[in-house]
Amino acid sequence: MNEEPRHTGMLVPLWTLSHENDFGIGDLASLREFIPWVADAGINFLQLLPINETDSSFSPYSAISSVALDPIYLDLSRIPELSASEFAPEPASPGKVDYPAVRARKSRLLRMAFIDFNDNNKRDADFKAFRADEADWLPFYGQFRWLMSLNDDSSDWQNWPEEYNTPEKAIKWVQEQKELKGETVLYEIRYHEWVQWHCFTQWRDMAKYAASEGINLMGDIPVGVSYNSADAFFEPENFLLDWYGGAPPETFFKDDEFAIKWGQNWGVPLYNDEYLEKTDFAWWKRRIQKHTEIFSMFRIDHILGLYRFFAFPWPPSDNEKFLPLSMVEAKLECKGRLPGFMPYADDSEEHQQANLARGDRFISKIIEAAGTAKIIGEDLGLVPDYVRPHLEQNEIAGFRICHWELDEDEMPVSPQEFSFNSFATYSTHDHPPIKAVWEQYREELDSTDEEVRKNAQKNINTLALIAGQSLPQHENNMEDVDRFNKDIKWKMIDYLLLANSRYCAFMLTDLLDCSERFNTPSTTGDHNWTYRVPH
Repeated sequence: MNEEPRHTGMLVPLWTLSHENDFGIGDLASLREFIPWVADAGINFLQLLPINETDSSFSPYSAISSVALDPIYLDLSRIPELSASEFAPEPASPGKVDYPAVRARKSRLLRMAFIDFNDNNKRDADFKAFRADEADWLPFYGQFRWLMSLNDDSSDWQNWPEEYNTPEKAIKWVQEQKELKGETVLYEIRYHEWVQWHCFTQWRDMAKYAASEGINLMGDIPVGVSYNSADAFFEPENFLLDWYGGAPPETFFKDDEFAIKWGQNWGVPLYNDEYLEKTDFAWWKRRIQKHTEIFSMFRIDHILGLYRFFAFPWPPSDNEKFLPLSMVEAKLECKGRLPGFMPYADDSEEHQQANLARGDRFISKIIEAAGTAKIIGEDLGLVPDYVRPHLEQNEIAGFRICHWELDEDEMPVSPQEFSFNSFATYSTHDHPPIKAVWEQYREELDSTDEEVRKNAQKNINTLALIAGQSLPQHENNMEDVDRFNKDIKWKMIDYLLLANSRYCAFMLTDLLDCSERFNTPSTTGDHNWTYRVPH
């Protein structure tokens, strides 16, 4: 075993927390209340999901900026221009997050506060200093948010009016509006910059507070950035805007015909490697450096995309159109282009080495920008053979899902054999909690579908071995397997904590015996990103 310290953490999406008199969403006040409890439990880090400002999908992986933070998480009690008498938050409720309602209430109060700030200018020097410090991204973001407000808060810039639906036209048009309407336009843009000042101030303070309690905050950086973002709009040279990143076909998503046939089309633009290298990866460095002002460790979601990215020559909005087409028909429709890995598929030694070299260029710059912050790489899915040794070489902890790590005899690999540079867990935000996993496989033992039944048999046996449960030595049915209980839960958590990994983490829902999911991939609806644990 490695003699360096190991760290235990908990995955807690911020919106799922609550506090007395919250606004219907977990926020920085909830986190401040939660941290001492976590510290008392001996936990070292809290793993959060991305906190950048999101679009109308409310997915934390669909942000309108790679830097700007989401004001929905602000603790309004810490805005000096607001007093308790000006707002009456509702009692904490375990129901689902109603994002439009929460955002509307908080925005109304922030607008009130900004009016007061503008009238009094008590801290204008601090705000000006912030604007100067963030001048490489904040002006573009402020203009983007104002243009969104003119379009029902839509970030879909491709459908904005002709007068400003490209960066060149937008810069010219905004300048014209400033000359025509003067202070009115400046006021609106400045409001969005002022909100970001509070966001960064509160999150930087939170990082200091967490550290004082012995807790590291772990962030999350998606490998791609939203097509409908200030980055793609105002800094398009960093991207290939005619390719859309995603994941290759996967039969796991049995209810998603498109994912089975073509893959997952996330719609994120691919990177323009040539331009990034020309600028010494300035865009990526800024993204990482701003992130590490708050987070002392962070996960890169789908780090495989830094080596090669599965890409589509059509946007997600056209998925339905392409679903019934054959490869030949799709190729004709896309003028010779088809979905596939870029820059190369791993179909030859030469291409594998080229993809590895690409990943090394990205990762070396990310490490440089991260400074002392620790990096975790979400390396799940179809993992090329060269990725994990490369992550190990760079001391980036890759994921180890305990019940997926099997030896040649299909037996679970002891967590004590995991590499030290790894991140051991049972699930990510895209997976159900361990209780739900156990119960699903238990119920599927009685399925009339033979394939489903055999898969359940294999998986429940793996989980039973991990949980120290003795199952009959024959093909089980549901009655042979105990329902998930506290003994099973704690044995599985104990098993996880045996890991030799530098980091191990469980979800808050695992601790609380919840079955609800944070997100179900390849689905949309209010069942995603909305669950709140009981207060």
